Amino acid sequence: MLTPNIHNNKYAPAVLPETAPRDDFLADIERAADKKLIFISAPGDSGKTASAVLWINKTSRKTAWIGLDVYDNSASIFYKMFCTGILSAQPHNDRVTAILQDTAFSSAPVEHTIMLLAEFILDENEYVLVLDDFHTITNLEILKSLPYILRRLPHSFVTLILSRNEPDEYLAEYMEENQAVIIGDFPTAELLLEQNKLNESLTEARAAIRKLTEFTPNEQRFAAYMQLAAVYLAADREDELAALLKEIYEFINERAQLLLPNFLAFTTRIKLWNGDRTAAQEWIDSNFANESMVLEPCRIYQYFTTVRAYAVLGELDRAKDFAARLRQTAKDYHRPQRAAEAGVLLSAILWAKGNRDEAQSMMETVLSETQPYSFVRLIADEGAAILQVLKKISGKTEHVNYQGVLDPVYVNGVYIAAFAVGKKREGIISELDKKTVKLSKQQKMIISLLAQGYKRESIIEKTGLSLGTVKSYTRIAYEKLGAGNAADAVAKARELGIIEM
Repeated sequence: MLTPNIHNNKYAPAVLPETAPRDDFLADIERAADKKLIFISAPGDSGKTASAVLWINKTSRKTAWIGLDVYDNSASIFYKMFCTGILSAQPHNDRVTAILQDTAFSSAPVEHTIMLLAEFILDENEYVLVLDDFHTITNLEILKSLPYILRRLPHSFVTLILSRNEPDEYLAEYMEENQAVIIGDFPTAELLLEQNKLNESLTEARAAIRKLTEFTPNEQRFAAYMQLAAVYLAADREDELAALLKEIYEFINERAQLLLPNFLAFTTRIKLWNGDRTAAQEWIDSNFANESMVLEPCRIYQYFTTVRAYAVLGELDRAKDFAARLRQTAKDYHRPQRAAEAGVLLSAILWAKGNRDEAQSMMETVLSETQPYSFVRLIADEGAAILQVLKKISGKTEHVNYQGVLDPVYVNGVYIAAFAVGKKREGIISELDKKTVKLSKQQKMIISLLAQGYKRESIIEKTGLSLGTVKSYTRIAYEKLGAGNAADAVAKARELGIIEM
């Protein structure tokens, strides 16, 4: 059974998975367990950690879990943590303790690690040493020396390395020599959904449901159900979604009341995407909209619903502050999808507040984070709330002189997906837009003339205004409407009832 490593302050991984368990993936780990090294490579938030925890909890092996981050990217810190993990397996081994506490350890960490392993006392126990988020380690000294260290690990140890990358060249060579196992990029319904591969995602989600048994824990059953619900929602399968949500609600009432808040967070979010102020107020008034000082990862979906509720109600400063906290928390826990989702909400909120440059900068950052994984839905699902900022970025990336990191094809794909969603959902700032967009008499006149087909020269001739004045009125009207051209400005003004259809 996995327990936290008490010798350091690294967080212990969450036991409850964010995605439904993959039985085939767990079977792959079990088959590879007779090898000294298992390397699991998959994108962030694809279930590596959760699945590894599920496997470990099924074994009788003692476990030392080390969660790595960029601050561990030096040989002295890395090997101090590595050796602390070894010590946690034999906490009463005085010789191992003495080497770890040697003041010279930091000046020669590799040599001390080798000495420490030589003092490990062989016993009847079997162990698992987990190096989580190994992709954060790029230090050449660590990468070159780690294979030599792994060769010296007692045979009672299995090392489980979790990474978003493929093995580096040094580790790959060691793995080939020792017939170590690489388990790569296993698809999940959630990952495929984020990539907007709806048919494949539906197949995976339904397969996960079919694998449920009467012995499946309630939390895992709920995760599988909610994955399928998310796919039905994205694919506009309204009847199937309604039937499934009813089934999930009955399941929760009968067997898993503790899961009700996350279920309500999902159903409320659907209403918030349509700007439902009543649903927003009900959520804020509930006991689920808790803004505790320390955010709990198990309540992350509830927190996101709270941010959206504040945005729908027009409490933008509160929504912005909470979204910023969520983004930082997600980064601290190495949850890139959740960090990106918080960034998307921040961008939408900043845009609604009129901070257009800041909103664009945030969205460009999010796109640079999601582009390597081809994620689409977590951005596009906000629909109309982020459509204008995406359009502005898309135009920027398509410019002949653009030299940034964003792929114009990827950005345009996200924009097209968001446009399609925007046709179905009003977005979390729709009511706010209707309340706050006010054009002056002159600005409204310019938009009305544009709607009638007048060009700039014709407007100047008709109104007697100067070129500079017409340009000024047009620019300000575009900014207020969040439009980039005449067609968008006219469409938005008609939508808001500023000008007649």
